[in-house]
Amino acid sequence: MEDGELDAREERALASWLAAAPRHRGALIRARAIWSTLDRSRALHAPVHPSPAEEPATMRWHGRRDILGVAASAACAMLLAPSTSHGTVRFLRTGAEISAPFPLESGSVCLDCNSEALVAGRGVGAGMRMVFGRAWVQGDNGACVLSAGDVRLSFRTASLILSRTRDMTEALILAGTVNATMRGRGQAIALGPGSLLRQKGDSTPIVDLLSADDRARQTAWTRGMVEFQTETLGEAAALFNRYNGRKLFVHGDALAARSLVGVFALHDPAAFARMAKQVLHADYVETPGRIDLY
Repeated sequence: MEDGELDAREERALASWLAAAPRHRGALIRARAIWSTLDRSRALHAPVHPSPAEEPATMRWHGRRDILGVAASAACAMLLAPSTSHGTVRFLRTGAEISAPFPLESGSVCLDCNSEALVAGRGVGAGMRMVFGRAWVQGDNGACVLSAGDVRLSFRTASLILSRTRDMTEALILAGTVNATMRGRGQAIALGPGSLLRQKGDSTPIVDLLSADDRARQTAWTRGMVEFQTETLGEAAALFNRYNGRKLFVHGDALAARSLVGVFALHDPAAFARMAKQVLHADYVETPGRIDLY
């Protein structure tokens, strides 16, 4: 099973679970079928890699453990809510755009740019795994199960931002109560509005409480906006370039190190450049394919 091998303890736990009820064996068979479907989906929808200069270092698949994780979530959902799970698998992926809300039986999910997620069954409750990137998930009075890395989140009615990079998982709760568990740790953590859970690698998760202003800043992308506070012009340009085909270039180290504070439209780098000219007295040149700040 490649990097999805079970150790002796996991083998014993699986055997005990299978022996507990006849329906468990059927659930395992269905999970394996979904796993197989996911492998086919992975082959059919293999990412088209950009040039090395443009490819984010973390945009990659994370191995068969991710596939096993969503299949296991789907199997659990089949036991708990068989009427909403039909073994179908959706592969959600965005490029340099934000997706419109993707309707689900028990809510909706909106992916940020350059993000990938796997959804098994019709509803979030049937198992959604964040493979890479960021998503805004809203659950509406249904059993919802999400996972990313080693983190598993369950709730009925809630709104949250879930993000995943190569070695970091973050979950920001916007509304409702979410129960979080970590692989290999039995104790659940109850997260309320404003809670930000972070887990890096195999470390113990850290939970912080964000203010309303910090939450608004972190969720600005869901409204098509971006808020800059301490970011430099160079960092701002890199962010705009993730979302837009028309690229913004900042010339000169001195200008690139300066900052412009404010809230801007994600898909209007020209407006940002005009504000930089007005506030920082920078020169800029617009052409159909690019914007240059000097």
